[in-house]
Amino acid sequence: MKKKTIIMIGSIGIVVLAGIIVLINFLMYRLRGDISVTISGEEYLVERIECTYEETKIEKVTYGKAVTDSCVAFKNSGMKYGMYEYTFWINTEEINITPKIRVFKTNWHKMYDVDIDINIYEDNGVWNADVSVETNLTTYQQTFSNIEHKAIEMRVE
Repeated sequence: MKKKTIIMIGSIGIVVLAGIIVLINFLMYRLRGDISVTISGEEYLVERIECTYEETKIEKVTYGKAVTDSCVAFKNSGMKYGMYEYTFWINTEEINITPKIRVFKTNWHKMYDVDIDINIYEDNGVWNADVSVETNLTTYQQTFSNIEHKAIEMRVE
């Protein structure tokens, strides 16, 4: 009888602990994704990412090189409804730009995946970029020309 009680209490404890771990992960990171940058066919790993909520509060962003791809994975809390702006720096000998991708979160409790793909190329001495942002809802694509003098800024939902 005592063994059954101990096994039952242990099983319940394991289930409760697993539930707490899942809940903490759910509450901590509601915005996540990856950034992939290619410059003239060469892969470039972004070294720094910032996230600003509603242009006033800086959110902590956890990021690092993804194991499977040549991209940088990121995640942040994203616990509120509204606009999150991701800023990252691309600095090479040829080009120095700061793209900004704004993600409008329409549902505070929903998890959002935001995958950003930027292809930068030179055409007749002018740097251009094809930007693709895939979210849970759809894929946004836009071409930017003369990116050294005109900023890459994009808004998605």
